[in-house]
Amino acid sequence: AGGVDGDVTRQVLAEAAKAWRNSGGSLPVSGFVPLPHLRTAAAWLSDPAEVDRAAVDALRLTDPADAPAHRTRMFWARVRAEETLPGPGPAADALTVRALRLDQDAQVDDALRDRARALLTRGFAAGRNMADPDVVGAYA
Repeated sequence: AGGVDGDVTRQVLAEAAKAWRNSGGSLPVSGFVPLPHLRTAAAWLSDPAEVDRAAVDALRLTDPADAPAHRTRMFWARVRAEETLPGPGPAADALTVRALRLDQDAQVDDALRDRARALLTRGFAAGRNMADPDVVGAYA
């Protein structure tokens, strides 16, 4: 099972801090993550019950009362899902078909993309590389 490597995380954060310092403190958050993805993920957090259900499912929590402690992790997983499946288009539709194991001729709509995005969120939260279509296919 994949997980987060603490040394890699520290290195990435140190490099991000260095890039920000070298920019004179003027590098916006949008330099790291497109803001629409952050906004969409933040809007998803407005339904804590849904976020907590996703945490229980993704992280296999035995006690649902522990789910609120994982909301930050779920938020960033949702950001990654938004980056991976941003909206309509051939690549996003192909990933949706793969994630949901639909027939190749399926007509992908917003509801199906939302279901796929939820699956990607759970996978990213569990430490899977859901940007890889093969991982998505195996995780689904």
